[in-house]
Amino acid sequence: MGAPASNALLLTNDPKHVDVSKTDDTKSPRVKASAFEIQIFDEADNDIKPDETNGCYDPARKEARRLVFSIAPTDTEPTAEQMEFCRSLEDYQHAIREIYLEAERPDERKFKAKFVELFYLSQLILEGHVTVVTMDGKQQKKVGKTLAPEVAKKEIELLNQALIDDEAPNVKNKQLKSLVGEALNLLPFFLVAYVVFRMLVPTQTGIGLWDQFSIRPLTASNFMLLWVGAFVGVCLSYAIRTQQFTLTDLTRPSADYFSPRNRLLLAGAFVMLLAYLSMVGLGDIKIGELSLQGIASDPMVALTAGAILGLFEYKLTGVVAGRTGALFPADKK
Repeated sequence: MGAPASNALLLTNDPKHVDVSKTDDTKSPRVKASAFEIQIFDEADNDIKPDETNGCYDPARKEARRLVFSIAPTDTEPTAEQMEFCRSLEDYQHAIREIYLEAERPDERKFKAKFVELFYLSQLILEGHVTVVTMDGKQQKKVGKTLAPEVAKKEIELLNQALIDDEAPNVKNKQLKSLVGEALNLLPFFLVAYVVFRMLVPTQTGIGLWDQFSIRPLTASNFMLLWVGAFVGVCLSYAIRTQQFTLTDLTRPSADYFSPRNRLLLAGAFVMLLAYLSMVGLGDIKIGELSLQGIASDPMVALTAGAILGLFEYKLTGVVAGRTGALFPADKK
């Protein structure tokens, strides 16, 4: 997978050799354009030294794994914009390390391509344009001006978008697969419970063991379908939301940090609580014309209500908090 065309600018910071001994330029070959210095480290956090012949780093070296953006001990102070750029570049580095190096199947080739891009763009933005000049027969590193802030900001956006375009489909499909897998692992319990409860629905009037425990098999069986519907809704919810990915979404698929299993169980618990509130008379909850009170007697209402509520699982916390909060009197100041 090649670098996007919009990032062609990154390659122009690959050091070029210029023989300044044949020109009239008598200025120093190294002009400090920024307060930042960029160093390369290996996986064990050992400093990888630059080339001894010209003082330039080579990000393509096999052991190169991490960039460190340090502030040089000079009188030059980094600007607020440069600090913001530094944080953005650090975030990008964190993302490619987590995606390509810390994954179940590390991809060294893709990581190295992104890492080299990151190094040269970081150098242009924070340190300055680098060339190698020859003076008196010796090669020396020369640092020129950094990119203009508006250009630097645009290049970081393009760099991030290229990574998002490459990896967002993989991340979303992987997360959806995990969510569906967890749902399929949980569904058999609720489906078996549903069948068992349905088999225990009395066919004639009488007081049995279930009545002594105030358990209604029909209602209990419908609640099992409520959970099944909630699981289906949660899976569909993730499938249709997060259409616009950010860099953070690549490494944190869920804004609330829940694992797929916990997300399913929490959504099911919220849906069940809302159904209970409606059935015991603490406020009839309706979805359009569909009342949650119908869950007690109608399996299709239970399954449909669970699926619809699960589809909006990201709103369930607020709905439950609002419904339960309304049960208590307001504080008097």
